[in-house]
Amino acid sequence: MGKGRDKELIRLRDRELLRRYYQMTEIERKRFDDTVRILSREVFFISEGRIIEIIQKYYNRDDYKQQEEL
Repeated sequence: MGKGRDKELIRLRDRELLRRYYQMTEIERKRFDDTVRILSREVFFISEGRIIEIIQKYYNRDDYKQQEEL
């Protein structure tokens, strides 16, 4: 077993983060800053900056929109 973080677990975390981000901003109509704060402090326990990086990295990708692999 290699050292470092498990890439599959990171992929699954990022996918769930994006799913929740979409739910909160598009369905529940929460503000961006409120959504990022909630995801950071109450759900994933990672920094707000990292939450934003993940959103920016994946959110507009076609494969995310089609719910395929990140």
